[in-house]
Amino acid sequence: MINNHKILIPQQQRLFVLAVLIASVFLAFFTYLQPGAPLEPGLDSSWAYGLNYTFQHHLVVGRDIYFTFGPLGFLEHTRLLTINLVNASSSFWFACSIIMNMVIFFLCRSAAISKRQFVVNLCFGLALILFANTHIQRLMIIVYAGVLLHWHNRSQLCLLLISLTCVIALLIKFSNGVVALSLYLPYLIATALRDKNFNQILIGFISLPIFYAIIWHAIYGDFSGMFGYLEGGLQFSSGSTSAMALNPDNNFIAIAGFYAAFFLGIALLSLDIRHHWILMPVCFIGPLFIWSKYAFGREDYPHLSFLMAFVFYLGFLWIIAAKSFLKKLACLLIIPLFYLSWQAMHSEATGEAEFTPAATYLSINELKNPWENNKFLKMMQNRSKETLAPLVLPTTLRNIIGKNSIDIYPWETLIAAANDLNWTPRPVYQTYITYTPFLDTANKQFFESDKAPEYVLWHYHSIAEIGTRFPFSSDPLTLQSILQHYKMIDCESTFCLWQRTKEQQLSVEDYSQNSSAPWNSWIVLPSANSDVIRLHVDTERTLAGKLNLAAWKEGGIEIDYRLRDGSIMTHEVVLGNAVSGLWVSPYITSLYLPNPPQPISQTQLQQWLKAGSAEGYIENIQITSKGIHALGWGFLPFKTSKTQKLHLLLYNDAHAYAFNLENKFRADITEHFGKTGIVDLDYCGFDELFSSHNIEPGEYNVRFLVVNDNEIAISNLAAKSLIIPTGDISHNVEAIRLRTSRPWAFADPLSLHWSGMTYTGERPW
Repeated sequence: MINNHKILIPQQQRLFVLAVLIASVFLAFFTYLQPGAPLEPGLDSSWAYGLNYTFQHHLVVGRDIYFTFGPLGFLEHTRLLTINLVNASSSFWFACSIIMNMVIFFLCRSAAISKRQFVVNLCFGLALILFANTHIQRLMIIVYAGVLLHWHNRSQLCLLLISLTCVIALLIKFSNGVVALSLYLPYLIATALRDKNFNQILIGFISLPIFYAIIWHAIYGDFSGMFGYLEGGLQFSSGSTSAMALNPDNNFIAIAGFYAAFFLGIALLSLDIRHHWILMPVCFIGPLFIWSKYAFGREDYPHLSFLMAFVFYLGFLWIIAAKSFLKKLACLLIIPLFYLSWQAMHSEATGEAEFTPAATYLSINELKNPWENNKFLKMMQNRSKETLAPLVLPTTLRNIIGKNSIDIYPWETLIAAANDLNWTPRPVYQTYITYTPFLDTANKQFFESDKAPEYVLWHYHSIAEIGTRFPFSSDPLTLQSILQHYKMIDCESTFCLWQRTKEQQLSVEDYSQNSSAPWNSWIVLPSANSDVIRLHVDTERTLAGKLNLAAWKEGGIEIDYRLRDGSIMTHEVVLGNAVSGLWVSPYITSLYLPNPPQPISQTQLQQWLKAGSAEGYIENIQITSKGIHALGWGFLPFKTSKTQKLHLLLYNDAHAYAFNLENKFRADITEHFGKTGIVDLDYCGFDELFSSHNIEPGEYNVRFLVVNDNEIAISNLAAKSLIIPTGDISHNVEAIRLRTSRPWAFADPLSLHWSGMTYTGERPW
């Protein structure tokens, strides 16, 4: 990997190689980073668990699973499922650290023109090793430093090492591989033009697919999914630029200073090699662009930190690569300029900056830790058991599931870990990243195949999504397939269990011709008898819009729902999936309300109406866009409210219904009646939302019923009245409006098409 150098004689060369190997191994122990983290509820921990589960259960990425990470993704986000996973990850990153150390040491010597400069380079090399405090950055540093080293030594072994590292980075995470290749491929062309020798460029290009195929076959035993992973990676990359984009205000003066500092470093490095080929430093613009796209897509500190890490580590490498001490000093001054401008350019980023450079090393007493994986695994598993306690299923649901296959919707995969479920994940196993019809279709086909699980567990039936998205529009094809082939059988706590059924639950129909509408205008819903109305939206970007998407990111795309009660609800839109159908009506915030109407007989109703009088008042009862809302309080005199049960009655001459109420805290009632110390009335309130489904239209009287110590009483004030209108009141949306902050990016008008979904049986909301 090294060439003869004028500052070392041949015998010293061999001793230097041996010294580098010994020092690299020692420093790898001294700067050891233990891979692995406990499982804990949340979005990121859930997808990390999926990466480890995928590798452990031999699911093929690109065939069975599509994700932003590849088959080796568990290496970057190790979750402690088995000791084999921990040992594999620990061994890999230990070896990676050794190789990174060696590449840095060889670069320190190869870039030096004197022994004095070698000592200076070595100091900065040691600092770089100590500050390389994440696993994936150590892998990327091998690529960055490897390119600079190969520029000096022209070693084929060095070239093969860079090729292998690029492939491994790609197999860990698609974006990491793209960053590495965006530097390596232009560099191959630059070095071939410099040397007028195309042998090395051939070696570099040919070795990439060879290494890719060899490692893929070593993981899976065949080549299935090898090209599917690349296609999926491109889908995620293109979709993320639109679906995940955030657009806060920025300090563009600080942004200009940040990139000015980068190009100043490029210029300094170019001056050093102006007699050879100045394109080599320019090759680093490729990674800068990729990391910038990644950072500015979300513009939160976790994503922004990758951009800062890139320029921070590259700054150290530029210091080492620079020939003169003056240029080294200039490169050193660039680093704080990077950091200060980076902190200032994101005016709306919340929280503290996640990139805070700090040396990472183990004390002498801690050097034994790398050999204690079993102890570490047990400790992390105990911690995981504690953190996952909120995800433990109610016994009734767990008993129903048994050992049958199940998938988790929309994204909290750790329910499977918390309950030892037979998890059979759909290809894109978290809803919020199903950006495009390609990814959405993969899930749809999965639920229509013989691989589909027996159950689907819907977590947070009150609905949860990232940002302000409306969850029923995130993955329309996937959701349609679930609603088509599964029937909700039980709900408890925050879980709803769906079971696969042979009967088709939905009929899907198109009921309008293609139409069009401009952006930022209200679109009235068509009259339809379907249970669900969906709008399929197709858009065409202008040239400016395509350039904006390629160089930057999509502007904010939102949908407004104008409800029949006059309120307007706004949500973000995943534009790439809008063509598959935005859920327009009904606008619902829960698939399941825990208070369905319970029909009661007229005989039972008359018995209750003759009961004694209860204290209390129905303060509000009305039809809302979410269902029937009831607010009030009630109790039996001189009885504690903690032991009472409340019910709401809707009745007329033809029909009667009862709803269970949950006691709500109302300390004001106790205070009002002045009975503190005699009897507790604090829990006599109710504030409930009910499903209006299956209630016959008409005008109803409304009273509440109190049951306490086998004593029954009914509200004695004049009954409230409520009118249940004719027709399906679940269709509570009058019109929708699609808005964009960058209308110049799209060609007007929008292309629209309406469709509907109708349940053959009972709706689950």
